[in-house]
Amino acid sequence: MPTELERALAFEKAIAARSAERVVTSRTGHAYFNDTFPHVWYLNFLLVDPAKDVDPGELAAEAELLHTDAGHSHRLIEIPDEALGARVERFFRRIGGKADPLVLMAYRGEGERVGESVQVDEVSREQLIPFREETERAQPWATSEELVREVVAAGEIAARAGNSRFFAVQVDGRPVAAAQLNSDGRIGE
Repeated sequence: MPTELERALAFEKAIAARSAERVVTSRTGHAYFNDTFPHVWYLNFLLVDPAKDVDPGELAAEAELLHTDAGHSHRLIEIPDEALGARVERFFRRIGGKADPLVLMAYRGEGERVGESVQVDEVSREQLIPFREETERAQPWATSEELVREVVAAGEIAARAGNSRFFAVQVDGRPVAAAQLNSDGRIGE
């Protein structure tokens, strides 16, 4: 039986596959590309297969080639294995790369409620577009309105792939906090 982590990673991989317009098999794993949204990092990346024997230099060269051929200005490699990630991190830092760990947490029950109760409403993705545009504009990568619009529009791809539902806390009818719930009926994110 798969562990919680294995199930979560498989869910992430399934969303990536459903979001991709094309998948390129490589020596180290699979590259998931969405050519409609080439600037959206989370739709265009190389996912390393942790079962493969990965040399950091070859991985860097492979990512460079795949992203260059796709016309991307970014390079994103996801390594879903902590030990493998730690092994290649030092090399990537030396060549100017940045490690950005992702933490997955398993929900195992109610837990304690903290603070005041607030009203959370289920809303449509469309209702959140102005809020998403505003929050994305505040990101360091948001160098143009075109890029902000592309990232927000790409959210539709991820929403379909994740069978998403959307929730918001609203003040005077305007969202001030929001969440997206992806689910396949067994796993939620």
